[in-house]
Amino acid sequence: MCSVPEFTVKGATMMTSLIFMLLMQQLPSTSFLVSTKAGLVNYVEGAASVKAATSIPAGQTVGTGPGGAVEILLNPGSYLRMGENSKVVLDRVELNDISIRILEGSMVIASKGFDKELPLNVTTGNLKMDIIKDGIYLFDQGKVVVVDGKIRDAGNGLVYGKNYQISD
Repeated sequence: MCSVPEFTVKGATMMTSLIFMLLMQQLPSTSFLVSTKAGLVNYVEGAASVKAATSIPAGQTVGTGPGGAVEILLNPGSYLRMGENSKVVLDRVELNDISIRILEGSMVIASKGFDKELPLNVTTGNLKMDIIKDGIYLFDQGKVVVVDGKIRDAGNGLVYGKNYQISD
C-alpha cells in the first residue's frame, strides 16, 4: 500500500485538496450552466433535434425521434420531459412568463413555483391550459392527466385537480 504524506495548510489538508482534484479529473467533463430563461436542455438521449447544455430560443421547435428523450428546464425545479417522436415549441421563455405549445407526442411536466398569478401556459391540441399549482402533469395528443397539482382551462376558467383527465 502506498502512503502519501499529509501536509496541513491553514487548517485544510493538502491531501484533501489533492483527492478532490483527482476526483474532478475522473468525472466526465460537464459544464454547469445557469440560465435566466426557460429552455435549458438538461438531458438528451437518442434521436433529438437539440443537444444537452444548450438553450432553446423562443419559437424554435424541439423534436425527438424513435427512442429519443429530452429534458428541458423550465424554471428552477420545473422540467418538461419529452418522450420519443414528440415535438414542442417554447413560445415564451421568460421565467415569469412561460408558454409551451405541444405539437405531437407525449410529455410530462413536473412543475414547481407556478400559481394563479404566474401560471405555466400549455397548449396541446385545442386545449389551452394553465398550470397553477406544483405537481405532475401528463400530456398526450390533446389530453392532459393531472397526476398531482391543479390545472386551469384558460378558455372557461374551470380548475381540475389530482386524478382528472381533460381532453379536447
